[in-house]
Amino acid sequence: MVLFGLSIALSAPAGAAYFAYAPAAKSNNDDTTANLFVVDGAYATRVTEVDIPAQVYTYTVSANGERVFFSHAGDQLTVFDATRNRVVATLDRPTAGRLVARRVGGAERLYLSASGRLVILQGDPAQVDYAVLDQLTTDYAGTGLALTSLGDRLLLSGGTGLALVDTRGPTLLDSLDLGEATGQVAIDPRDPARAYVLLPDSRRLLALDLSGDRIQAGTTLVLGDQADPRNLDVAPDGRLFIADRGQPVQGAPSSGAVLVVDTDAWRLDAVIDTTGTLTEYSWQTDNGRLVPPSHFPVDLGLSPDGSRLFVLQDVLWIQEPGLYLSIFQDGGSSWDELGRVRVGLGSTAVGDLVGPECDTCPRGYRPKAPAPEYTRPAAAGPLVLALLSALAWRRRSG
Repeated sequence: MVLFGLSIALSAPAGAAYFAYAPAAKSNNDDTTANLFVVDGAYATRVTEVDIPAQVYTYTVSANGERVFFSHAGDQLTVFDATRNRVVATLDRPTAGRLVARRVGGAERLYLSASGRLVILQGDPAQVDYAVLDQLTTDYAGTGLALTSLGDRLLLSGGTGLALVDTRGPTLLDSLDLGEATGQVAIDPRDPARAYVLLPDSRRLLALDLSGDRIQAGTTLVLGDQADPRNLDVAPDGRLFIADRGQPVQGAPSSGAVLVVDTDAWRLDAVIDTTGTLTEYSWQTDNGRLVPPSHFPVDLGLSPDGSRLFVLQDVLWIQEPGLYLSIFQDGGSSWDELGRVRVGLGSTAVGDLVGPECDTCPRGYRPKAPAPEYTRPAAAGPLVLALLSALAWRRRSG
């Protein structure tokens, strides 16, 4: 069954495959298990759907793409084998605010930004047990974590500040109190001294300078009066993408968006309307007219080359409201939606939505290009639309 269809013909890019991993609540009546949708990033098709423990806080993909780690409520860590598409272990480990995986020598290391501390786990990649290697106490942890490309330093966020850590100790190098709640953080892949932090309460993005093993606050960029920034990702060329859930407006059509920031010019470069270019109808009316459903992005990720954007978003005012995964293609002057699939009811987790290229993920998988048809969220049928249109006309005409 093809759950993704395409509005344009696709060909797989050169190189190994890569995959998106979308966790979501399964139902209102089941708080023990959740959905994990695995999606082929190149062909925009579903690979499988797997049960994982519910209430995912954060998740990350290993450096070789072969494992996905999920942190859950109740201090649990689930290990998902991406080569076999199944859960191989659920361990009792600290709950994380953000989780990042990294290979160090022959070991696999997990960094967790937990409440008030950095927790480092380590294990043999051939095994599924990850023991606590070290911990570092800091007031500024529990929300975000970003690791440099060399893995020698990491940036933590939590509470009202930031902490810079040398991972080889681990040693606290510097901390900075910003006087307001800090959100997710990111480090520019082009320069480990350039970093960014979201400031959700004041709806701003703050540039950081990490040179000299110090944290220096730079200039801020106002994201908008109705912004609600949830997560961010940086493309290889330095463009910054922000999942902006937006603020619902009572009695008016509203949606969030993905904000694209030119980090060199330090300006908002584009706003990607995640409602897409494909027609959908909703139950919502605006002065008697049916309007598109509201879309609220909660998480995002980029393909390894930065040409595709994967967005998890809550979609409301349709027959099947819930959490949907949308894939957008960089068309140069615009981002075009290739397809969309419903993955569950909703999620508050943020993490590494898209993994790196992986030759062995999953084992024996043979991708197939989908049929050139788009499968959109269920819209109101013709009879329902006729009734709604009649009702709207009646209200408008008094």
